[in-house]
Amino acid sequence: MKDVVWYSGVAQGYSATRGERTYFIQIPDPCQSKLDDYAVAHEMTHCIFYDQGFPLLSLETAYCKNQRAAEMAEAIQTMLHDILVQDYLGQRGYRLKRFFIREKDEEREKLSALGREPDQEFDVWLWRFNFASAVLDWHQINPNSEPEYFTWYASRFPNIAREGREIAGFVLGSDGFSSPEKMTLLLSAILKRYDLSGYFKSL
Repeated sequence: MKDVVWYSGVAQGYSATRGERTYFIQIPDPCQSKLDDYAVAHEMTHCIFYDQGFPLLSLETAYCKNQRAAEMAEAIQTMLHDILVQDYLGQRGYRLKRFFIREKDEEREKLSALGREPDQEFDVWLWRFNFASAVLDWHQINPNSEPEYFTWYASRFPNIAREGREIAGFVLGSDGFSSPEKMTLLLSAILKRYDLSGYFKSL
């Protein structure tokens, strides 16, 4: 496995990225806040799947400096990678439902300040894939029920909720993504279905 570099970035929160020779994991400043053991484990597990060759998206040169496009790309690939990560952690005793509810409570607080759905293209896609990711996350936890968060979200952002559910349904109806090869095929199918291939280099 590649070396892992830990750092505290300007932005708060946790993230893992794959460099050419190194993995980078961002964490909050440990001198200012207690680190979250689940969030740390989550990002470390992303590196495990990166090491196994699960694909990441690369933007075409014309969009590589577009922050909104980069956030959209992150949302698409995270939607699939997170399912693998959570399955791995769930098998090792982490209580996924508790972490899901805590995360969505925090998101709800932030989203409550917004009066309407986004209207810029990359922002719309970012929101769609983020909600699709939430639907897929919950389906993994308990496919026979729905959290109150979804009801609240659909009442505030009905179009995004409907479109996000459609994306989640497409993923659930696919042949899966349990191997790098299968994930590559599914990512390609998602980009083709939603006419997003032009933003990305070929997988």
